[in-house]
Amino acid sequence: MRGDDFTGALALLQEADSKYAKAEKFSTDSHEFSMIEHKSQGQTKLMIAVALARTGKTPEALKTVEEAISELSRVKSDETINVGIRDDAARSLQQAQTILSRLKSTQ
Repeated sequence: MRGDDFTGALALLQEADSKYAKAEKFSTDSHEFSMIEHKSQGQTKLMIAVALARTGKTPEALKTVEEAISELSRVKSDETINVGIRDDAARSLQQAQTILSRLKSTQ
């Protein structure tokens, strides 16, 4: 995305997102590790939403950023995990909410 190749970035990010879903099915590790995966998946979905928006796919971007918000909210509210993980999710959640507002304002 640094070189403004949002189409290329979109393909790579969507591939990464699908791998999170596969990894979750096979994960037998700790709850905290699982929540780190959810946080990472939410952050990846947020980047996908930005790439979708930059390639003119605003309706898809809106749906994807809402999915990111769901993932990040789940992590942020889980008081059984390390506060640093929750804080990172909270920062990403704030960014996601800002992006959602901007996307809605352009429709």
